[in-house]
Amino acid sequence: MFAINLKKSFNFKNIAPISRIQVSKYSKILENRPAIVFDIDGVLGDTVLEKGVKALKYLNGENPLNIKFPYIFMTNSGGLTEEQKANEITQKMGVQVNPNQIVLSHSPMRQLVNKYRNDNVLVIGGVNDRCAEIAKDYGFLNAISPSKIHKSQPNLWIFSKTDKSVKENVDILSKKFSAIFMFHDSYDYGRDLQISMDILRSKDAILNNKYCESKTQSVPVYFSNQDYLFSNESVNPRFAQGAFHESLKALWKKSTNSELKYNVFGKPHKVQYDYAEQLLKSLSDSASSINNKNQSNIYAIGDNPYSDIAGANSYGWNSVLVCTGVYQGSPGVNHSIHKASNVTSDVYEAVKWIVESNL
Repeated sequence: MFAINLKKSFNFKNIAPISRIQVSKYSKILENRPAIVFDIDGVLGDTVLEKGVKALKYLNGENPLNIKFPYIFMTNSGGLTEEQKANEITQKMGVQVNPNQIVLSHSPMRQLVNKYRNDNVLVIGGVNDRCAEIAKDYGFLNAISPSKIHKSQPNLWIFSKTDKSVKENVDILSKKFSAIFMFHDSYDYGRDLQISMDILRSKDAILNNKYCESKTQSVPVYFSNQDYLFSNESVNPRFAQGAFHESLKALWKKSTNSELKYNVFGKPHKVQYDYAEQLLKSLSDSASSINNKNQSNIYAIGDNPYSDIAGANSYGWNSVLVCTGVYQGSPGVNHSIHKASNVTSDVYEAVKWIVESNL
């Protein structure tokens, strides 16, 4: 029965006659297909676009076995919705990508919606109210941007003009905040640091109140993406969240002589991999399913040893390092600290190696 189904699935024009031993190998990969987790920048970017397209098409069934493999994308970038990112990749690669295949740096923050759904939370990142609107889309009903606070109270930061496109909230000073979230890059660094510190220091996290004499932290802080902190190689300046994070820590330390307490999302932190694994498992009933859901059969492909590879290794996944981004080594030459399961020239070679390793 299996041989009949197998024959229907394969394109025999592309492969040699299959022996019983080969049928057994193909049975193995059908029953335990590897799942792939792609980084985006440096792996599927503009410089390797052609290789990236080939890799995705290969996983979508354009391979000698005509088998589909499950895959998702996990990036430390953000500042847009998962749907927007999926559409961006679809248009760029010419391969259909769905929102449930996307993990952005702030995607796992969705898990905090039940805790803060009706609370006032400061959401930093993006132009104007962009990240606050993303947070509202997640379910944080009272997400408030620094732009909105600044528009209501310009004297909180006199060095920047208020944003005319942001609607004023006249009650902002009396609002009690419950948390600070950083979704993406700060577009007004000094303003956002000042407002964050004001909320952290104000009694009961109400801006109209005086600073707490005890200098205790009034609300929890959640950061996404510290990518630049985990690489001492060629760092792309787009990774600015880590810089904001360090600046806020330093300001808090100087002001209170104590350590800022915070939670971090993004690679290489465990919370990101827990979330990604759940996405992979949610694909198990689709055409490209994970028949055997185990960590040892998940492969992360990345270009940054300090985030992509370190995170995958510590979580128990396999890792493949490509030489097309942060890492500028040669195929087969592993990183000195965070060693990948394999090092390949590009993402297409990585995908082929993964599939062939599971035959």
